[in-house]
Amino acid sequence: MYNYFSVGAVVSSTAGREKGEIFLILNEVGEYAYLINGKSRTIENPKKKNKKHLHLLCKSEVAGLDINSLSNAQVKNFLNNYCKSRLK
Repeated sequence: MYNYFSVGAVVSSTAGREKGEIFLILNEVGEYAYLINGKSRTIENPKKKNKKHLHLLCKSEVAGLDINSLSNAQVKNFLNNYCKSRLK
């Protein structure tokens, strides 16, 4: 049902403690996605979240990130720049 989520996509949380925060999808398994933001949710400790509580902001093809070679600092920088570009 939620097959439009893919690794590297930018999503926003619509429910839970992280409501309104922006994340990158690190991995997906079934109906769950593993999310990172480089600050509180690092590559070593991703957040497991049900896909029905996510809103797609940017597809992975548009974001153009290689998840396999990213560091937490790069994720944090990318998401900060993405947020700034959305406000313009």
